[in-house]
Amino acid sequence: MKIFELFFLGLGLSVDAFTVSLSKGLSSTKTLTKTAMICGLWFAVFQSIFPLIGYYSGQIFEEYICDFDHWFMFAVFIILGINLIREAFSKKQDQIKNDLGFKSMFLLSLATSIDSLAVGVTLAFVNANIWISLIIISLLTFVVTVIGVYIGHKCGKKYKKQATFAGGILLIALAIEILIQHIFF
Repeated sequence: MKIFELFFLGLGLSVDAFTVSLSKGLSSTKTLTKTAMICGLWFAVFQSIFPLIGYYSGQIFEEYICDFDHWFMFAVFIILGINLIREAFSKKQDQIKNDLGFKSMFLLSLATSIDSLAVGVTLAFVNANIWISLIIISLLTFVVTVIGVYIGHKCGKKYKKQATFAGGILLIALAIEILIQHIFF
């Protein structure tokens, strides 16, 4: 994958962490910088662990599915994108307390990183450099999360739906680009 593709992939993956960080910023009663750093580190670490697990799992199965790996990647990114768009239009309001304890942050980090496991598998299929991919994904997640805490504190829930929708569109666009690359080039 090219750097710009990894950049957009990282942005798409960081949307869940961004939406959680908006809520954390909104409900922040502690030092805002401390909240931003804690959230950023937790989410970035998990966004680098899960693709790594998926990547090595994908390498094990690569020889069995390399003929249709692009269809798998297309489906994964389309499903993730549609889920984000659906989440953006959901009437359900997320209530996230500003608990920065181990259990709370572990569960939130786990929940926001599950998608990156499937992405790690797809990175193996396209023989992407996993270390560059992880650096880009985790750095973007960290930055987006920190920004999300500050925006959440400043603007509340005003942009949560728009950010989630944009992340879904980014993932769908990446899916289409992957399919076009494999079919036409």
